[in-house]
Amino acid sequence: MSSKSVSLQEAMEQENRRLRSKLEKVEKELRELKRAYFELSLRQGQCANATGELYRAKDAKDGIVNGDSEPDKQNEHLPMAGPEEVATPDAGKSFDDGRIFSFQHDLCGHIGAVYSIKFNKRGNFLASGGFDKTVRIWNLDYLGGDKVAQDCFSEHGMYVSDVAWSVDGIVASTSYDRTVKWFDVGASRATGSVEVEGFGLALVFSPADPALLIAGTSQNAAVLVDTRAGRVAMRFANDAMVNAVEADADGVRVLTGDARGVLKAWDVRSRLDAPLWSVRNGDPAPAPARAVSHVHL
Repeated sequence: MSSKSVSLQEAMEQENRRLRSKLEKVEKELRELKRAYFELSLRQGQCANATGELYRAKDAKDGIVNGDSEPDKQNEHLPMAGPEEVATPDAGKSFDDGRIFSFQHDLCGHIGAVYSIKFNKRGNFLASGGFDKTVRIWNLDYLGGDKVAQDCFSEHGMYVSDVAWSVDGIVASTSYDRTVKWFDVGASRATGSVEVEGFGLALVFSPADPALLIAGTSQNAAVLVDTRAGRVAMRFANDAMVNAVEADADGVRVLTGDARGVLKAWDVRSRLDAPLWSVRNGDPAPAPARAVSHVHL
């Protein structure tokens, strides 16, 4: 066998080993995601059961059992909310008296599961993303009779796991296609995209700078994306998949919640890999921690 043939065979074997290693890494990543999804689904079911028991107990107390009360009487306690009172944190109304939200719209358009929905700051626009690989924008002031989305962005190659709004009305999304993308809703067009390591799992804009995004990934990291430069500006190395991200009002600290059930705070200014502090979610050790699915400030 000639030296050229030997060299070619060695190169092919080396490439085969590299591809096998990459495949094993992706398969491990998928196994971890499936486990995290199962744990979160289990917790969701437990919460739903607990919530159902609470409402059944309240209905029994109010005499609303097995249709004993007329439908109109059942809804007398529901709030009459105008456009500015719907889904806005500063509506100035307390719901501690037992009132609950009422159904308003059935928004049709997605052809698969919806994984993320977010209101803009004013509460008059809604962004959604899901299994059909699309990001849809709903104008709640002008829905029309068919309740269809104002815009549908289909730039992603895999399903959309999270969406986010900036304070100036830009929509961003992350996906299992390992990208973060952002869109100008006013112009109805995509304006940028950045590749990230691993599947995109969570996303949030910095409240202090609408050009900065924080994304959580399946490759045990959170990344700071600069939309002006179109690149990843900073990486926060974690030891588990980052399921949730949040930023404080000053944009100085980033919070992450991961698959191992640990909440961590990171300082953007210090550029250090080590978190400022960490808190375990769940019962004291040695009991297993519960995976963190969402973080809010």
